[in-house]
Amino acid sequence: MVELCGASWGAVALDDREERDRILSEVEDWLDEQGVTSYRALCRYARARKPEWVHVIRTSTIHLMAYVRSAEWEYSQREYSAQYDEKHAARDGEAE
Repeated sequence: MVELCGASWGAVALDDREERDRILSEVEDWLDEQGVTSYRALCRYARARKPEWVHVIRTSTIHLMAYVRSAEWEYSQREYSAQYDEKHAARDGEAE
């Protein structure tokens, strides 16, 4: 095991990965809570209010873009489903 000033490189790398995962979880929670489906809006928010997120966001673009796109798809499916249910409930009411 390689040591740097008494700290093992493996422990430092593990700490960095755990911190990155913690920040990604925070970012994902914020996206869900705010209903944000824009990568640009996320970046602007991080630059203005969460500078500790910026590096993780910039180095996790593929993951976060997939997360944002899938959230957008889920929101659109819920909206479609609600419209479908509303339309069919109205039609069924007319048939009675």
